[in-house]
Amino acid sequence: MSRLQLRFCMAAVFVLLVSAATSRAALLAPYGNPPYNNSPANDPAGSAYLNPLPASYRIAGDCPWVVPALQAQGFTKANNWTINTQALVGDIELDVYMPWTNLRPGFTQGTIVRPSANVPGQGGAAIGLGYDPDTGVGSNDPSGVGVHWLQVIHTNNPLDLAWTQANGVNAGGGYYNYIDDQGNPAFDPYYDTQAAANTTDFVDRPSRNLGTNIDWQAQVFIATETLNNPLDRSQGGTLTLYDGVWWGFTLVAPVPEPASILLAGCGLGCLVVVAWRNRSGRN
Repeated sequence: MSRLQLRFCMAAVFVLLVSAATSRAALLAPYGNPPYNNSPANDPAGSAYLNPLPASYRIAGDCPWVVPALQAQGFTKANNWTINTQALVGDIELDVYMPWTNLRPGFTQGTIVRPSANVPGQGGAAIGLGYDPDTGVGSNDPSGVGVHWLQVIHTNNPLDLAWTQANGVNAGGGYYNYIDDQGNPAFDPYYDTQAAANTTDFVDRPSRNLGTNIDWQAQVFIATETLNNPLDRSQGGTLTLYDGVWWGFTLVAPVPEPASILLAGCGLGCLVVVAWRNRSGRN
């Protein structure tokens, strides 16, 4: 073996070792992906589909939406913020991922209990995630107090357009990217400080009105922070993004049945004939 070949082999081994070291964690799906329903949730007013399907594991904040959305909320160098990324060694478990219409599903995720709720005319998706950090020697996985969930949304139908335009990013084509922290204090981007999540579990059940064509996707990451001044978050600090999950849903408006289309066409034809006769009589 020549020196060049030897160097090539050593480089290849190094790349494999680095890849293995940065991809030890995974998205575990003990009940399947999705767990309860492999077809869209159907309703006469429309259908809800999981999108993406299956849910996708994202390593070390690997998402084109999240950093620009954070910067739009002031997490910039000018405000003394640094955004870092780091891969996990432990895993994230997908316990629930299902589409729904009219009935927001209830389930238990860890210690989080979410009851079902009737929401006629709405559809969306439900997700339940569990975080299992590796606490062994050599692992830098965060655990306990200080662990957060940070979620970025990518959609063509934000709930509050004015807020989104002021605090998010126009992604083009009618889409916006924004951090899921509406109503939170300044420089608090975390989902768990205002919704159903804690240091180990995450639950979300977003929805929109049926009968419309809507794309709603999100990527949620484990996150930690180190503040420059623990008593004043406005002085900045370091925000670290770890691994996460890409999930979401698409709503599809119903397509009229052929009989309905034919009936509508006949009605339109009758109106045209009547109008023509009236016009002929006047002439």
